Formats: sequence, C-alpha cells, structure tokens
Amino acid sequence: MPKKLTVNILKSCSSPESFTRGHELYQSDTVFDSFRQGDILTGKCEGNSAPFYQMRVQLDEGGIQEASCTCPYDWGGYCKHIIALMLTYMHNPEVFIEQKNINELLEQLDKDDLVHLITKMVDKNPDLYSWLQTAIPAVSAKSRPSQQRNTRKTEVSKTAYKRQIQSILHSLQGYRMSEAYWMMGGMVDHLDHVRDTAYDFLEADDAQGALVILTTLLTEVSGSFEQFDDSDGELGGFLSELALPLVEAILSAELSKTERRSLFNELEPVWEQTENTPLVVNVCGNVSVTSTPRQRQGPDKTGMISAAREPYAFFTDYYPTISGKFNKVKSCRCFVSSVS
Repeated sequence: MPKKLTVNILKSCSSPESFTRGHELYQSDTVFDSFRQGDILTGKCEGNSAPFYQMRVQLDEGGIQEASCTCPYDWGGYCKHIIALMLTYMHNPEVFIEQKNINELLEQLDKDDLVHLITKMVDKNPDLYSWLQTAIPAVSAKSRPSQQRNTRKTEVSKTAYKRQIQSILHSLQGYRMSEAYWMMGGMVDHLDHVRDTAYDFLEADDAQGALVILTTLLTEVSGSFEQFDDSDGELGGFLSELALPLVEAILSAELSKTERRSLFNELEPVWEQTENTPLVVNVCGNVSVTSTPRQRQGPDKTGMISAAREPYAFFTDYYPTISGKFNKVKSCRCFVSSVS
C-alpha cells in the first residue's frame, strides 16, 4: 500500500458528502469482487440506479494516480463508491484477490492456444468480434517494422468502425434524460479510445487508416449530436479535438485530386448541417492544391505538420463543434508558427 495513502487524502479528494456516504457503504460491506493486479485495484459496489457499479483505481507512490467508476456521479472529486473501495483496501487489504499481470497470464500460451481462447471468448460474447475488427488493424499497423510502413498499409474497415461508434452512441438509450446527462462523460471516454486508435495509425505512418477512423467519428458523432444533452460541452469538445489529428491525416495521406474531392463531398454535408464555418472543407479545398506531405520534426515528433505557410490560413477560422459551441483554435496559431 502506498505510504502516502491516508484517510485524510481521501477526504481531500472528495466532497464531505461523498466521503460520508462512501464510509457508510464501506461499513455496510457493499464492496465485492475485489481484485488487485500490481498497482491496479478493481471491484464492484452495490448501486441505486444499477445492480452494481464497476470501479478501477490505479495506485502510485503518491497515493492514487487515477480512479474511475461506472456510476453517473460527476460533481467533483471521487464518488462514494471509489471511497468505499479505497477504505476497504486500506482497512481490509486481504479481501483483494491478487491476480497475475495479463502478460504473465498469457505468456504460457502459444499462437494456436491464443486463437482458440479468443474464439471461445467471441462465441460467448459476440460483441467482441466488432471490437477485434477495429483493434487488430491498429495493432498490426503499430507493430510493423518502420521500413515496411511506407510500402504496406493496413486495411481499415469503415463499416466496422461505424458499427463500433454507433454502439457507443446508442449506449445511453434506455436511460432517463437526467441519468444520461450524468453518463455523458463515460460515453465520450469510449469515443476518446476510438480516436486514440487513429493516433496509433498516425504514429505508424498510416494516415489513410487514421483518416478512415477520424472521418467516421466526425460524421457519426455530428449526425447524432442533437440526441444528447451536451450542456457541459463534453461532446462538443470531443468534436473540437478532432481538428488537429484530422488535418494531419488529410495532409499526410497523399490523396489524389479525385480522393480529395471525394473527401470534400463526404464532409461537406456535415458542415452544412452544423451551419458553421467549414474548417475541414477548407482543408480539402485549399490544402489539396498547395500543400505537401507533412514531415515530422525531430525525434519527439512534435511537429505534426510541415508544409508551405499558405495552407495554414484556415487555422485562423473558427473550428465548428455543434449548435453554436465554438472554440477559437488558438493553440493552432502557436503550433503553426512553431513548425513553419
């Protein structure tokens, strides 16, 4: 147990009400199925709006590095379920069953064993097949030797990603509006994971694969935006954050004129629907004529895009989120100046 993990730390990281109710849950033995895998704690806690909530806490030398819970709590600090889990760990660590690291657990299996195991898992949970369809290309692209990246690209299924994104967007169906509002953050986290897959493709110099993922995210999320109460701007913020990776993918993909026109036609309805300034449409139009493929700057790869100065005029436009939620992309100006 981290030496700095104390009750006072838990109190400082939660509201008085959350700590009090979390302490009551701990005393009532509502935490169950608790496991420890290295510095990661997991467990379940009885809930009000659901039979139980799933919790995950990652520890570090200073105490808690990060914590998450599937409950809809979003009022600041740790929820009562996280408090209950941590109090249980601090006072009764023996109830946490030690688990092997996943790598240690699987390293004894050969390829045939792993294929057989995954097949059984998919048979038991068919939804895993869709996840595998999107996960395997990303892993394949990232693990390829660098000398192969310019000659072989991973085939990315737009249909598979569309299905996965729609599944995420539909995950709040069936909840009351008030419940769905507090669960928006969790849904956006799942969308973030899909976007991170696009980053993996960009890091693997496979801009075409990244472009498929990012354009699918843009069209599907923007098309469903009006279904959600985004009063806190979480979903709008997610759309804003697609700007830089989407622009990098477009500039890096070395698209032909025909492909760029096709991309223009695909994205144009999105911006018309939002009634906002079409930044990415400007990218497709202006950059298709004047830009050159981006070159990465230095070993840290911080210079995501390097081309002629003129194509970056569109960065001074407002980047559209949805429903009038604009954010000036101020960081882009500094970013462009740093790589020009």
